Amino acid sequence: EGKTNGEGHWIYERILAESGWVRARHPQQKDIFLRLSSRYVPRKGQKFKHFKQGKNIINRIPGEYAVWSKEPLVENIRQYNQINECKYERIHPASYFLSRVHECQDFFHTFAPKQQTNRQTAKYDDGEEMKFFWKPPASSFGRGIRLVSYEKLRVHMRVPETDEYSNYESQLRDRCEEISEKFEAQNLRSVVQASVHPPLLIDGSKFDIRAYMLMANTDPYFVFARLGHVRRCLVEYSLDSTDKKAHVCNDYSDRLEDDDFDVHEHLWSFEKFARYMVQNRLIPGITKEMELIGRLEEEMHRLFVSVFQANKKHLENSNGYWSLLGIDLAVKDDLSMRVLEVNTNPSVHFNTTVWPRFQPEENFVMMGEVLEYASAAFALSKENDEMSIGEVIRAFPASESGWTLLYTDKTEKPYYKVEPLCDKSGSP
Repeated sequence: EGKTNGEGHWIYERILAESGWVRARHPQQKDIFLRLSSRYVPRKGQKFKHFKQGKNIINRIPGEYAVWSKEPLVENIRQYNQINECKYERIHPASYFLSRVHECQDFFHTFAPKQQTNRQTAKYDDGEEMKFFWKPPASSFGRGIRLVSYEKLRVHMRVPETDEYSNYESQLRDRCEEISEKFEAQNLRSVVQASVHPPLLIDGSKFDIRAYMLMANTDPYFVFARLGHVRRCLVEYSLDSTDKKAHVCNDYSDRLEDDDFDVHEHLWSFEKFARYMVQNRLIPGITKEMELIGRLEEEMHRLFVSVFQANKKHLENSNGYWSLLGIDLAVKDDLSMRVLEVNTNPSVHFNTTVWPRFQPEENFVMMGEVLEYASAAFALSKENDEMSIGEVIRAFPASESGWTLLYTDKTEKPYYKVEPLCDKSGSP
């Protein structure tokens, strides 16, 4: 469907070919069951050209752009948390789009050096100076990300200091209008995002977690989640370090293809991570691997339910739409997590030398289960009767790779495995 570069399709095609499936000769062939689309995603209310509801399944959901594009994702989480009366920073790091005048003002006003009692200094709770990431609207492998301090950004943007003018607010508004006009003229939608601090460390190194969310159908919904792997920074962490590789753990695209690069030092299986952290007593109070995995899984589940709820209304409901998303998570030293970004078609392109060297069989198992779950959800969606949660769970093959059902509305009342991180009953 649409223009495709085949991204991620090689692994699907191998799995299907080994199971006896045959590639269609023409997109309008009547007996097509699975359609694959790489880049093209319609907006909600639009349709794929050849998709037939109830006849095909396709690995995209119209409207899912709202989930994996930084600007709508942040906006949707903000709105969701505002409705539920809690801070969106519990789900996603504080983020500001300087192309918007009011957000530009909010950023420079909020984090300016403390001059008045209603302003906070740009510092974390432990007194360290806050650091921010300047991120492009859509990128991968850490490309385009820059680490900046408030002062460095203020000087670069030529924003006045708080005590430089007696009419600071009007000066700030005027400058933010100029910045907005310049950004809009150049179609710059970059985001300034606070660094998550203090992070949990692996022997002094920062890391993040790649986890997966599968929306196996959208009418009704079947939403699954699983932990993936750990990406470890290979430079020792310090908040003051100017080396981006100490802060951004997917910034190794310049090394991944090198024969002498040890991918197993950079990418860890989750089992290896849990075993290492427990054996080396790197987390106070955690003495068992399953205890650590359980704590992180529950936190991940609550985050995913929150992200799904924040974006659900933007997705098209139709039997046959499904999508696999890779969600990158930062872990703080108290084991709470934050969603860094959401990726479409995650880590399934095998046209590099990286993935065949890291968990190749595990990835094939996971992707095979993705196709099984999308097919099972499609079949269940054709049954008109409501089901018990036990019946729903038994309708899906037991998962070797760890998929867990988080949400479905196929039951009499919508089923949630866990509560979202915050709701109207109170903040987390």
